[in-house]
Amino acid sequence: MSRLKAVDQPGIGRPVQRASREFADGRIDLDQLEDRLCDVDERTPTFPLWLQVLGAGALSATLMVLFLNVYDWLDLPVAGVIGAFGYWFDDWLNSHTRVRFWPRWYQRP
Repeated sequence: MSRLKAVDQPGIGRPVQRASREFADGRIDLDQLEDRLCDVDERTPTFPLWLQVLGAGALSATLMVLFLNVYDWLDLPVAGVIGAFGYWFDDWLNSHTRVRFWPRWYQRP
């Protein structure tokens, strides 16, 4: 039988929660809230690119099954490869150009 143990490590939840509560209480204004959230976003660790690409491929394949409601074993790996390539290409394009696409329109420069 497994036991659950509370994890007492600071994650992104606590600073975000603290900032949102301070904003709701009126102790900080909207600009300060945005600055704090951007700081949290910049300090959040990410997974290595190969794992992100692998995850994008797996997600693309499973979403194809979910949206089409068809288990097509031929299209499943194709959707995975296309999703993985699309994620890698987006990362490559962002590192080599200054072109901004829709998910980055709302980010600060």
